[in-house]
Amino acid sequence: MSTTKERSRASGKVDFFYLKERIMNLNQYFYICGPKVFEHEVRSNLLKLGAKKRYTQTGYKFNVKRLRLLLWNLGTLPHPTTP
Repeated sequence: MSTTKERSRASGKVDFFYLKERIMNLNQYFYICGPKVFEHEVRSNLLKLGAKKRYTQTGYKFNVKRLRLLLWNLGTLPHPTTP
């Protein structure tokens, strides 16, 4: 989370109280991405607040070959088969 003090932007740690104050509907999907400790803490706090475990997702992974092919299709990388 940003350390900005602008009124239009949130700042501070994403902890239990931060989530409790801002989430009005726990019957939705939550996609959590960040360092493992962050993912674990946020998910744990969401579950404590009453979110369903099956509605929380962490640990985003991507396929390097697919990423290279996507970047090649966008014209930002040489062909994926080129060494």
